[in-house]
This record gives sequence, C-alpha cells and structure tokens, in this order.
Amino acid sequence: MKTNTYLGLMSLQMAGMTFQQNRLAKEQAERDLELQRITNEAAQTAQNAHYAQWRVTPEGQQFETWKSAAAPTAETTLARNDIWNAVRDTSIENARAHAQAGPVNVDDIRKKTRIYGIATAALWILAFLFVGLAGQNEGPLASLGGVLAIAAIVMTVLLILNIRKTGQRRATAQADAHTAAERDAHARYGNNPSWHTDLTLERLNEAPRLITDTITRGPREFPAPSSLPPLAPLYSTRPLDSFPDTLPGEARQLLEIFAREDHDRLTELQKAQLR
Repeated sequence: MKTNTYLGLMSLQMAGMTFQQNRLAKEQAERDLELQRITNEAAQTAQNAHYAQWRVTPEGQQFETWKSAAAPTAETTLARNDIWNAVRDTSIENARAHAQAGPVNVDDIRKKTRIYGIATAALWILAFLFVGLAGQNEGPLASLGGVLAIAAIVMTVLLILNIRKTGQRRATAQADAHTAAERDAHARYGNNPSWHTDLTLERLNEAPRLITDTITRGPREFPAPSSLPPLAPLYSTRPLDSFPDTLPGEARQLLEIFAREDHDRLTELQKAQLR
C-alpha cells in the first residue's frame, strides 16, 4: 500500500518538474524573442539615423532626387511593355481569326467518295439480299452473302478514310492560312518587335527590376551616384520610319504617345540633372 503511495507521489513530483521545466523554457523563449525584437528595433533605429544623416550629404541628396524619378520610370517602362505586347498580340490574333484558307482541290476525293459510297450501298444491299434468300441454309447463297458482306465492310472503311482525307486536307489548308497570317502580322512589326531604339523587350523588363532593387537597397547600402542605373536611356522610342509601312495603326498611335512622353520625361530629367 505504501509502495503505491510512494509511486504516486513520485509521479506527481515528476509531472510537476516537467511542467516547471516547460514553463521556464517558454518564459526563456519569450525573453529571447523580446530581446531579438529590441535588438532589431535598435538596429533599425540606428540604420534610420545613419540614413537620415546620409540623406543630407551630396550623395544622399543625389540618391533621393534619382529615386523620385526612378520609380515612375520603372512603372512607365513596364506599362509600355505590357500595352505594346497587348497590341501586338491582338494584331496577331485578329490576323489568325480572319485568315481564310484558299480553295482546296478535293475534286479527286469527291469523285472517289461518290464511287465508294455507291459501291458500299450496293454491296450491303446485295449482302443482305443473298443472306436473306439463303435463310438458315448454309449453301452457295449464304457463302456469297458472306463474301459480299466482307467486301461491303472493306468498302465502308475506304469510304470513311476518304471522307477523313477530305477533312484533313481542309484542316491543313486552314492551318497553313493561320501560319501565313501570323507570319504576316509579325512582319508588320519588323525584325525587332521592341518599341525601344536599342533594348529588346526582355532587357526592358530587366531594367525596372534593377531600378526597384536599387531603390530598396539604397537606404542600407548608400550607393554612389555613379552606381545608380541611368534613367534617360529608357526614354528612347523607335521612330516610325524604322518600322514597315504596314505597321498597324494602333501600334503607330502608341509610338507617337511614347515619343511625346519621352520628350517631357527627358526634359524633367535634364532639369533634375539626372542621366
């Protein structure tokens, strides 16, 4: 009896120790988190103070001036890419949608289809006729009916294949028409599909990412003015005469809008003494 009592007391004591250890561990973890938060806040406060001091230096002022123009430049570049791609893709899709296949020569197929159709119908009629006349008797009429049925099956297969061949020829002609229309739509934009004088659309997508990354890292790394990505080169729209005369009207209107915007933005950058 005493043994059971001792065991019960020991179990309670061990449970209490475990609970105490868990509580102490939880309190220590909370203290560690609080210390980490205070440390981070102190580091951020120090960083902000350092950045505030750097902002009033010539390099810091140059960064702030550049940043105020860089963010709109990144947004403008991405927006131009998006709308240019949308107009170009729409032109291509419209060209495909309105593409009409030329006349397809299926006279030989029609002739074969007509012959196969007549032969198939005749063979099936004869096969049923001879099988019906033979009845339950396995004689020459039944054998002839079986042969005619096999021939009718073969002729039916040929008829189906011939009909499918007609559809395939028309589908191929339509696919060729779509391909030609898409090729012509691409040709209206010339070999270089970009709206920019020098940069491809892929490079134009990289430039805003570099600008955004520099804006984000600036308050921590204090970049020198010479390391800031130049903004003026991004405002360089290709002139209309560098595109084929068949360039769609929507694309021409976009280029004219981009060019007017280039003039205004370059004037602003020049006043701010930015590259």
